[in-house]
Amino acid sequence: MRRRVPAPAASAPTKHTAGLEVCVLCDRDFVQPLDWEPLGEDRWWMFLRCAECGVSREVVIANSEAERFETALHGRAAVISTAARKLEAERMADEVDAFVRALEHDLIDAADFAR
Repeated sequence: MRRRVPAPAASAPTKHTAGLEVCVLCDRDFVQPLDWEPLGEDRWWMFLRCAECGVSREVVIANSEAERFETALHGRAAVISTAARKLEAERMADEVDAFVRALEHDLIDAADFAR
């Protein structure tokens, strides 16, 4: 279900003590920016959506909050990237082990790879 939280007044940047990456509805830290535009030199308009519950909202934030949000997003992406690389390395190690076992038990030989 997709819910939309009303946009804040454009005259003042929003303040969220938990950070923009935390959803205002489900309190999970899965909020991602879907669209953004600068508003002058010191503020940004952003359209945010929570990947957990689907709630979306518009915010107007100061440059400092936009930089903090970007840093938080990069940190979360780094955790995901590290986990993905670890899983890929484990998968590849399992494939190598299976291949070695097949070679050791004469289940495959060079002819299996001939064209």
